[in-house]
Amino acid sequence: MTNARGHNVEPSTSWQTDGVAVHTYPNLLQGVAQATNQLLTTDDLATAINQTLAILGQVTHVDRVYIFEIHPHTETAEPAMSQWCEWARETVTAEIDNPQLQNLPFASVGMSRWYGALSDGHSCHGLVRDLSLPERQLLEPQGILSILVVPIPVNGNLWGFIGFDDCHSEHQWSPDESAVLMTMAAMIGSCITHRQTADALKQSQLRLEQITANVPGMIFQFLQRLDGSRSVLYASSGCQEIYELEPEAIQADFQMLSNLIHPDDREAYERSVANSAAKGEPWNWEGRIITPSGKLKWVQGTSRLEQQRNGDLFWDGVLVDITDRKQAEGGLRASEARLQSFFDATFEAVMIHDRGLILDVNSATEALLGYSKAELVNQSVLKITAPCSQPIIQIRAQFPCDDPLEVVGLKKDGTTFIAEISAKSISYQGRTARVVGIRDITVRKQAEDALRQSEARNRALLHAIPDLIFRLSREGIYLDCHAENANDLVVPARELIGKKVEEVLPAPLAQEIRQLMAQALSCRTIQTLEYQLPIDGTLRYWEARIVVCGEDEVLVIVRDITERNRAQEDRLLTAQRAREAAVRHRLLGEIALRIRQSLDLERILQTTVAEVRQFLECDRVFITHFDKRLQGNIAAESMAPKWGSVLEVLRGNSVYIRELQALFESDDLQVIDDTTQADISPLRTHYFGQYQVKACLAVPIMISDKKLFGVLVAHQCDRTRHWQPFEVDLLKALSTQVAIAVQQSQLYEQVQTLNTNLERQVEERTQELKQKYTELQELHRLKDIFLHAVSHDLRTPVLGWLMVLNNLLHRQESDGLSVGKSQELKVSQLNIEGSDESLQPCQPESIPVSRSVLERMMQSSDRQLRLINSLLEVHASEVAGVALQCDPIQLGELVRILVEDFEPLLAKNQATLMNLVPANLPLISADAGQLRRVFENLLNNALNHNPPGITIRLEAQVKEEMICCTVADNGVGMSQEMCDRLFQLYFRGKDAKNFSQGHRPYTGLGLGLYLCRQIITAHGGEIGVKSRPEQGTTFWFTLSVLL
Repeated sequence: MTNARGHNVEPSTSWQTDGVAVHTYPNLLQGVAQATNQLLTTDDLATAINQTLAILGQVTHVDRVYIFEIHPHTETAEPAMSQWCEWARETVTAEIDNPQLQNLPFASVGMSRWYGALSDGHSCHGLVRDLSLPERQLLEPQGILSILVVPIPVNGNLWGFIGFDDCHSEHQWSPDESAVLMTMAAMIGSCITHRQTADALKQSQLRLEQITANVPGMIFQFLQRLDGSRSVLYASSGCQEIYELEPEAIQADFQMLSNLIHPDDREAYERSVANSAAKGEPWNWEGRIITPSGKLKWVQGTSRLEQQRNGDLFWDGVLVDITDRKQAEGGLRASEARLQSFFDATFEAVMIHDRGLILDVNSATEALLGYSKAELVNQSVLKITAPCSQPIIQIRAQFPCDDPLEVVGLKKDGTTFIAEISAKSISYQGRTARVVGIRDITVRKQAEDALRQSEARNRALLHAIPDLIFRLSREGIYLDCHAENANDLVVPARELIGKKVEEVLPAPLAQEIRQLMAQALSCRTIQTLEYQLPIDGTLRYWEARIVVCGEDEVLVIVRDITERNRAQEDRLLTAQRAREAAVRHRLLGEIALRIRQSLDLERILQTTVAEVRQFLECDRVFITHFDKRLQGNIAAESMAPKWGSVLEVLRGNSVYIRELQALFESDDLQVIDDTTQADISPLRTHYFGQYQVKACLAVPIMISDKKLFGVLVAHQCDRTRHWQPFEVDLLKALSTQVAIAVQQSQLYEQVQTLNTNLERQVEERTQELKQKYTELQELHRLKDIFLHAVSHDLRTPVLGWLMVLNNLLHRQESDGLSVGKSQELKVSQLNIEGSDESLQPCQPESIPVSRSVLERMMQSSDRQLRLINSLLEVHASEVAGVALQCDPIQLGELVRILVEDFEPLLAKNQATLMNLVPANLPLISADAGQLRRVFENLLNNALNHNPPGITIRLEAQVKEEMICCTVADNGVGMSQEMCDRLFQLYFRGKDAKNFSQGHRPYTGLGLGLYLCRQIITAHGGEIGVKSRPEQGTTFWFTLSVLL
């Protein structure tokens, strides 16, 4: 453990003490480089970190190297540290399993200044005996004598630190060593950042694949090339359900998909594709397919067209199964046909209207009203309604209801009639309308009125007698009493007679009854009263009717209306709930519409919390969002002016975020009517108190795979509150809508990223085509160079030979050798430029010729033959490859013989050849003649293109079952441009733009090195060159060892 710091130490200063050993600096840079290589080349991060710590421990000669992660304390949220990994020598005790080094707060062990220094990006180091007492108490039990701590940054923030403990000597760390290890810590931080980014990218890719697989129907990408060929580049798994085909089969053969289209719909399909391609518009098509199992399905396709830069047409879209919808539409049409038949055949007057506008009537309606069908269609229903009934008809048109209704109708001749109408909603010609039955009930109503008048006279008394009947005098004295149920009386009937109302009933009620009695006696009208009166301890509702029954007496008829009032209260409550449900459904509908019409997630969330707060009439509504890294924020908030904002409640509070995630990730909601009585954690109690929360309603927002996005929360701050079930249901429904909006926004971002990648791929393809065009131009240039080289180099030896013969003919003195006893050649004309050349036979004549002249003639002819042979070999290798006759050979013996054969040529060029090829190399399977040609070409290349006096080194060594051979010289070297093109066919040094001026003149056709590459490639090896101007050249090639 190395989280210690001295009392008076700056972060960049080390403690110095007389008589202690100072840490040396050998091999530290090399060790850091080796550790960096491990981090960059090892895929598993944990393995790479452990190997890195081991390397650093060896090169620094310490006893323990470890990494601590810095994080908020799980309970107090203060800065704390936990050991992550460790390397320790066998001579010391490893501390990786020490529980005291996990979740350890800096402040509790006196390490706050160390935390401050690390946060500022400084390293800290020193001797343990110079530290404060709390620090020594932590470090000395671990046997630590000296310590170095280096911060690890991740994304610009302090992630943790790497520490170095020395338990056997008191080492001092130099500033250079601290700086090098600071660099190593930054590299570790970069690797951690890279791994975090890679994990996030993998999760994003997985979510995109899951979303694509769950989208209804088949998502596809379709390409039509300029030559008319077509192919499906991508098909989602939905094609299995629609087409009964695997995505791979569709992508491999588009014709398989095309053959499933119904023959009668194929022409329409082709026409829709052609129209989309011609007009550049989106593609839309509905048609039938026949699946491989013989099922007939209706499908609907829609896609967006994008024209590629090369002229190809690219569609991406979706295709869905609409078979059920088509079947429903067919059933609807049949239903409409049946309705029309009934409509025309019934004797009942029937009319169809849409919000009061008449659409159709039958013949019975014409007979009833006196209007023709043409006079009524497209007219208002008010035309056939008497003025007294028009308001109710207008209300019914605006708020349709299926209950029967009686109104007064108006005929064409102006007469009225009483009509009974009943209506139902139907689908008519593709839209919703109301079908109304009209029945003339005038005669029936007249009969009913006469019957009611008769019954009224006979039942007047019956209607006035509910349950209790009291006869009272003008003075309010009970004269008689009739009670069907004696339990409904306040006192028994026998005790009631002779008493005044004031003696039986409560004073306020008695006084009100006396007043109504006086009014009834004076006005001779019925007086009514509703009141409450407890019977046997139960509060009941009563209705009293006061009727005059003599000069100074009244009848008081009392009915128990408790049940009626309760039913009325229930109806009022039901109506209130219906209004609340309507408002709730409107709110949900508006939010769902916004989600479908907009991708602005922030605006959707802000509107949601504002409307929810208005609907619930609460003090604060907000939406939280947090992720798996314990980072969170308030995504949207709406609050009353007098209450504070909670925007800062989650910022940097990972402990509280972890508690909320554990509370809501199981998709459980929380309903708290009184926060002071709720069983909640201390953190939440503090949070409720800080923001004055009296009642709380919280619903989790779950997105795909039951992943918690955040929480939708409502606060009541001015009072406690009982949350109604419909309020809880509203928030649950809204959380679902918010989850849809979040997923829709994430999907949109993913689609944007996909579009960006597609554009980049198109750009890369364009660059590749440009590169191919450039290479084609280069091939044309090489062809011209080749033709020029052949015409020039093959003519030059012939011209040299003719010039020599011309010299022989014109020599006046013999200098050694006579030519001619038979017919000889005579040069009659000689054009040195080669425009007119001919050889004529001459008379035999002895001409003296020197040996050097004949040697030059032979050299010129041999060179011409070699050039021609090289051209033939290049052609043969291009057509059929290099022919090999492989045998097991010893490379060292081959090189030794070659070196002996080259001694004359080396002497001529004043060159030195050093043969460093070992004689005991493993055998190889190769064509000895072809390998000799490779060495000869490379040696000739070094001698011909460098000044005299160079040194050439031949070397070979075994590497991973391959023999690597090198031919190196210390000549003038060459540029990187020449190195890149040196093995190309017909390339010569002077073809480069900036070829070295120190070279001998470049000759030949540029075939030698090309043949070398062909030969080495045929042996299964590789060949290359390394060179820089004025620094010599090294050719290398590899050959497989014979196993």
